[in-house]
Parts: sequence; C-alpha cells; structure tokens
Amino acid sequence: MKTLLTVLCLYTAMAVWVTSVPVGQAQARARKRKAKKAKKKKQLVATKQTKVGIEKLMGKYKWGMGSAKVLNLLREEIRAEDEPILKQIKDPLEQDKRRREMMERLEKVKKDYVKFVGKRIPWDVSLVDKEFAHKNNESMAVAWKKRERRFFFFHNARLFKILIAFNSELFGDKTFEDFAQAMETRFGPAERKFTVTLKGDQKMDHLAWPQSVQTKLLAYDYTGFYGNFCLSLVDMRVWENVKTGRQMNSPKRKYTDPLVEAVTRGGDSGRDENEDVVDRITGKGVKAPPGGYEGGSSASPTRPGTRRPDYDEPDKPRHKKKLNPKNPLDGLDI
Repeated sequence: MKTLLTVLCLYTAMAVWVTSVPVGQAQARARKRKAKKAKKKKQLVATKQTKVGIEKLMGKYKWGMGSAKVLNLLREEIRAEDEPILKQIKDPLEQDKRRREMMERLEKVKKDYVKFVGKRIPWDVSLVDKEFAHKNNESMAVAWKKRERRFFFFHNARLFKILIAFNSELFGDKTFEDFAQAMETRFGPAERKFTVTLKGDQKMDHLAWPQSVQTKLLAYDYTGFYGNFCLSLVDMRVWENVKTGRQMNSPKRKYTDPLVEAVTRGGDSGRDENEDVVDRITGKGVKAPPGGYEGGSSASPTRPGTRRPDYDEPDKPRHKKKLNPKNPLDGLDI
C-alpha cells in the first residue's frame, strides 16, 4: 500500500512540474536546439576538391621547406623555362643575349630574397606590407612570372605562407565576386567574410576555405589600390607561433595612408630614404625598371617603387582575357 501511494505521489509531482513549465519557454528551447543543429549543418568542411586543389596549387613547395631549397627550386623553374628556348635559337648573338637574360633572372632570385630585420624597405608600403613583421626571424622570396607574382614567406628560414597575386586585368571587367566564383569552381565552396564600410554598407572582404589538413586557403580583393586579386596559403600549425613571436618581438605597426604620412613628414630636416613615397605610389617621376616587368608586360602585378600610369594619361586599348566557363583558370599558372 505504501509503495502504491509513493508511486502516485511521484506521478502527481511530475505532472505538476511539467504543466508548470510555460509553453512559450518550451517552444523557445525547441527553436534554439533547431537553430543550433542548422548552424552545425551549414559549417563547411574541407572536401576532396579543396584538398586536391590546394596540393596542385602548392606544387613542389612544401611547408617547412628551407629558404635555400625554395630559392633553388625557383632557379630550376627559370632554367626549365629558358633552356628549351635557348636550344632552338640558331643565331649565336641572339642565343648569347637570351643566355645573359636568363642569368640575370637567376641572379634576381637571390637579390630579391629579403630578411625583415627592422630596416625600412620599399616592401613596407606595398601589396604585402601586412603579410610580414620585422625583427621576428621572418624573410621573403619573390617569383616574378608573366601573369602573376608569388611571394614565399619564411619563419626561422622555414616556409609557412605563400601569397599569389594576379593582376585583375587578366579577368577583364570581372568583379571580385566573379573571381570568387572562379576560385570556388577550382577549390570548392568557401565561406564569404564581410566587412562594414564607412557608409554602413556590407562589403565582401575575403573568402575562406575550410582548413585542409594543416593548410588554410583565403582569397582577397586588393584591386582598390594595387589592382590585384590574391590567393593566400598558410600553414596553420606554424601561424600561431608566428603571431606570438610578432607580439613579443615586433612593435605594433601602424597602417596609415602612405600619401598622408609622406605629406606630414615633409618638414623633417635631412634627406629621408622614403621622401619619394608619393611618387612611388602615384607613379609620377619614377622610371620603370630596365627591360620592363617579367614578360615585358605593363600589366604585371605592381612592384613597390615602380611606375604606375599617370591619371591624366589617355587610356590605351587593351585586349581583355575572357574567362573560359569550363576552366576559369585556363592560362593562369596555378
């Protein structure tokens, strides 16, 4: 009898507790659980397409590779490109000329390798000025190609980041959204990250692909000033150590408008090594490098300290490269 009374009491207590929970609160909890599940489902994961695309993009370059090894590979690429051409040239004078050009390119690989030790350099105001820090055992190598540039970043002389800069003119009148769609065709779906403009409007800032093994792939729109679409590959196993080292070893860098900075610094006495920064940015009064850019095209990605067309120069007709809908990256070296 006591057992029966105990069961009845427990049943009554449970019924009272259940009916005491407001219906609205129960519904709110159900919606919260549903939203949580939906959010979890929408989270992107690295697909085989992303993994294969990243591996192909990196090619023979592997994370942790020493800077000397990377420089040797860059020289091998130049030789592999130029030596077959040299063999086809019959004229000894022309062959000698092309051989000298090849040797200059090989020497340039070594010359362009830079260590960020704290001394002011042209790269401090450039497309890659936010990609490195001084006094943190960081360095960079550059590969100048016909249609893009590749920047190889090292920490403690080990490769941890690659930035590929394409000139936006290769895509004709295509927008960053068009470029993003082309990249997703190659590397799979990516998450769009937005930023808020001064007017309060949302603008796509960059694309982020889900991490594949240890590699994070991102795409940036740098057409506003430098005229480049960019892809960035980062070794996430090393990235946290790099950031920690920057906080300890490198003073916080202030990213200001280089034009404003140059004007406000104009009253200093003595000659400033960066007093021509305005000319370097606008292109006025600065000569192009001897022989032009790699491949002889003025449409190559911007190099710090080199000439940009003056704004009052007449527009010259240019042949726009159309995207191949079946292969949006056709013709690009990736």
